This record gives sequence, structure tokens and C-alpha cells, in this order.
Amino acid sequence: MAIITLTSDFGLKDGNAALLKGMIWRIAPTVQITDISHLIQPQNIFEASLILFYTALYFPEETIHIIIVDPRGKLSNRPIAVKIKSHYFICHDNGVLTLLLNYAKESNWPVESFHLTNSQYWLPNSSFPLYGLEIFASVAAHLANGKNLQNLGLPINDIASIDVSSPQCFADKIIGEILYVDSFGNIITNILDNHINNYSHITIKLCGFEIFNVIHSFHERSSGEIVALLSNIHYLSIAMINGNAADKLCAKIGQSVEICIQ
Repeated sequence: MAIITLTSDFGLKDGNAALLKGMIWRIAPTVQITDISHLIQPQNIFEASLILFYTALYFPEETIHIIIVDPRGKLSNRPIAVKIKSHYFICHDNGVLTLLLNYAKESNWPVESFHLTNSQYWLPNSSFPLYGLEIFASVAAHLANGKNLQNLGLPINDIASIDVSSPQCFADKIIGEILYVDSFGNIITNILDNHINNYSHITIKLCGFEIFNVIHSFHERSSGEIVALLSNIHYLSIAMINGNAADKLCAKIGQSVEICIQ
């Protein structure tokens, strides 16, 4: 059975997520639909990109992912469908796939991209105020029904990207920054696992606080401790056991994080 996931900034109050599901089921009534998140901060493309990065590829191969997070509305970026390795992503061409595409490039995964121009596979006579619903829902449903991606539009090779800061790497240190703070107060930096995996002893400095080395599980430390660990999104994260690290350290997005290599 085909799987379609939904990621949006719709929220949970107004029924837009349910509307999207209904439109899909009209065309593909047996498809399985699951929500990744509808609580992306409004128009926050980077947040959507990050959440997709650490969730989407855990779904089975051939999963179809719809992402509707776009700051400019009906006159906005073109609708696209992108196949990354064995997953399909349907979204606006606004950079929301940046982290996934960067990782795909590093991993030498195949990528196919299409501008969704074939209105034959859109819902007819649509006038939805949330631009993209009638296109994305219909295209995803047709893919779930077995339609070939190449039939849905024109191939492209100029997908938009967003700026994601990279750390500065020196012989004795790495200087990065805070990218994101999640709902638990965990601090996510722009320092990747491959920046530090070769070092057995490091000191992490941020917000006037020092953390020695990286742990692998919260169970390795006691309640209230501030720790560093590598999560399933490959980025170095700072957390407080049974607490809120961002509040404790007064951490803000963009603040510096320094790794001292010993």
C-alpha cells in the first residue's frame, strides 16, 4: 500500500490538513496518509527543511511526501516533484528540500526533478486560497496510483536552495552556530557528525558553558545535566536531561558554538 506524508504550517484548528487528505482520498481511496507535522512556524522554510531531513527517509521506500510551507502564496514559486533516492517530494520550489538535497549530494544518491506543468493531473476547476492543495494532493494521489513521475511535468535541474551556514574548521577548533531550538529546548547546531567523528576528546563551548565530549544516550547522564550528543539528524545537539537546555543557557538561534579539539 502506498504511503503519503503531509508537512505544513496549516496548524490544527482550521481543517486545512483534513481538506488535503480528503482531496487525496478522492483519487486514491486506499492510500495510507500520515502527518509529519502541521505545526511548522508559518512560512518557516528552514524549520520544514530540518524536520523533513530527520523524518522523511525513515519511511519506507517509494513514500510520497507533500510539503506545503511557502511564504509568498498564489504568485509564488513553481510546484515541483523531486525523487531523492527512492522517495518522492512534492512542494513549492522554495528551498524546503535544501538539507535533503545536500545530504543526497554528499551520499551520491540519484535525484530527479520535475516542474509540475501537466494540469491533466490536477484537480479541475480549483480555486483554493491555499495555493498548491489542488496540485499537490492530486499529483501525490496519481503517484500513489502508479502514475510515472515523468508524465507529471517537465524535467528541471535548477531547484532553489536556502542558505544554511557551515561551520569553520581549523586544526584545533571548529566554530559553528545554533541553527534551531526544538519544542523540548534541545539546541541543534550546524556542526555535523562528520566534523567531529575522528576526535575522541573535544570540548564544546556555548553561551558561557563548557561540555566535555559527546554522549550517545540520555541514560548516560543524570537529571539536570547539560550534555552534547549526535541525534538522528546528524547534527551536534545540546540537551538538558529532563530539562530545557535553551532556557537554562539562554540560547538563541545564531549564537556561536565552538568545538575545541584536544
